[in-house]
Amino acid sequence: MTETTTKSLLSPEFLKRLDRLELETRRILGGVIKGDRRSKKKGVSIDFADYRHYVRGDDLRFIDWNIYGRLDRLFIKIFHEEQDLQCHLLLDTSKSMRFGQPGKLEYARQIAAGIAYVGLTGSDKIGISCFREEASGALPAARGRHNVRRMLAFLEGLEADGRTSLHAAAREFTQRVKGRSVVVVVSDFLDPAGFEPALRYLIRETLDVFVIHVLAPQEIRPEITGHVEMHDMETDHKLELTITPRLRDTYMRNVEAFCRKIKDYCVRYGMSYTFAPTDLPIEELLLKRLREDGLIKG
Repeated sequence: MTETTTKSLLSPEFLKRLDRLELETRRILGGVIKGDRRSKKKGVSIDFADYRHYVRGDDLRFIDWNIYGRLDRLFIKIFHEEQDLQCHLLLDTSKSMRFGQPGKLEYARQIAAGIAYVGLTGSDKIGISCFREEASGALPAARGRHNVRRMLAFLEGLEADGRTSLHAAAREFTQRVKGRSVVVVVSDFLDPAGFEPALRYLIRETLDVFVIHVLAPQEIRPEITGHVEMHDMETDHKLELTITPRLRDTYMRNVEAFCRKIKDYCVRYGMSYTFAPTDLPIEELLLKRLREDGLIKG
């Protein structure tokens, strides 16, 4: 990977810390790789299920020699397969993601880079889909550390533009991607149509959904007062108003209620919700909060 690309998203030093981690899922996922889900660092790690008679060509490592000593017959241990994990990142790249200091898109790209890096270095299959009014680009799902450079370059090239349409993007994703997957949605959820229609598409037994809600501190605790002109970044709609302390307090209560509404919806339908203000250090989000919420372990 190029030094410039790496440093602009996550430092090489931080990436080394991520090497010790792996992605987790709360559900059993189908896959093709044995022994990689529970511990990618300790070799084969699968659950014993039963025995069967040895046949020529079986792996000698799985012969139960204790039984052979008692019965003078060869038996092979049978194990439940552990499953590889397929993870899809849905990244909001609508124009509202330009806002904030630190900027929401930059923070969202760091989140996606961290999660994807953990997955790729752990032999998980990782795909990235970007959306605004409609799906606006995707990195096809792939596996392996050798794809890290391509993933970082893809994220580095993303720009925020266009209107938000979570509903259209989620519908397109579920039509395009089939099978069992972990899905991580990274968005500010500032969609005039609401967040429910989009998340409703992801309520499936085959999907383990993690919602990461990104907002800038200026949206959560605005410091502006007096007579101002408000400008909607996506619709160009303008509104003049006078911001009083009372109006500011009402606004902040509404933001809190909005976040709580998304969280309650996620809990009700078995999704994980993580609030991610952009002034929260990315290290704390990836190494602590996403561990606590069950997406990352190690």
